[in-house]
Amino acid sequence: MTTTASARATHRADIVGSLLRPDYLKEARARWLAGDLPTPEFKVIEDRAVDEAIALQERAGLDIVSDGEMRRYFYTGALTEAVEGISYVHARNDPWRGGDEESVSVDAAITGKLRRSRSLATEEFTYARARTDKVIKVTLPSPLVLAWFWSREHTPAAY
Repeated sequence: MTTTASARATHRADIVGSLLRPDYLKEARARWLAGDLPTPEFKVIEDRAVDEAIALQERAGLDIVSDGEMRRYFYTGALTEAVEGISYVHARNDPWRGGDEESVSVDAAITGKLRRSRSLATEEFTYARARTDKVIKVTLPSPLVLAWFWSREHTPAAY
């Protein structure tokens, strides 16, 4: 009996991009956002987290690696941190279907005209590229994600 290529199963694994952020990074980000940690010191801590994320993926034998999205507060950070017109305010609670929570808090809203203020991925890509010889992957949320930050209370005044 022979097996043809079409009869053989092909399994492929790839990374999504996001890894769990270490506690030391979450604590440093909270201090930085509160103004208790200077930006240069915070960047050193962020760099350490990225270095560890890349090393973990290389040890796992991945051909394509990411920075683990360590530089982002959350996945949409590539948009919310590079686009002016979004403010961190409590916007609303939305129903959540799954897990133990009954709702999810949305703590950012469009409060001004949207304008890109910097590249969405340059810092992530440039730093990671200098740390590995593997192919680098940077995940980018769709601009449609910005609709999540529309707020009945905060957004209409911006437009």
